[in-house]
Amino acid sequence: MKAAARLLLIVTLMVSIGAHWGVLQVVAWAQMIKSYTAEKGLVQGIEETFNGEHPCAMCQKIAESKKHNDEQAPLPQDRTEMSKWLSLPSGYVITTVMPCDLVPGKVSGDMQLGSSQWETTPPTPPPRCGV
Repeated sequence: MKAAARLLLIVTLMVSIGAHWGVLQVVAWAQMIKSYTAEKGLVQGIEETFNGEHPCAMCQKIAESKKHNDEQAPLPQDRTEMSKWLSLPSGYVITTVMPCDLVPGKVSGDMQLGSSQWETTPPTPPPRCGV
């Protein structure tokens, strides 16, 4: 059971980062090498497999599917677009904190912080009881 859960996690992570396309492409190349080398010899079969001029049906399907996935709407980059994208049905909006919001002098717009608001030394620890 633990091994199955681990395998499911690995497969899920691979699909989420797009590694399944690479795995499918390797399978397609292996099938192409097998069929092309049987017909035309080892050197010619490997050359035709990787030159891009003789794609198999599986390679064409992979390229079409990757293109379709790439055409889907990307995540918004602007802060206002991000807030609209993260809007909840009940009317609440999730606000985002960008890394630049935490760096003094690098913040723009209504999030400007003066350098006087940034502490340069850490606060002292509270006194210990009974010492």
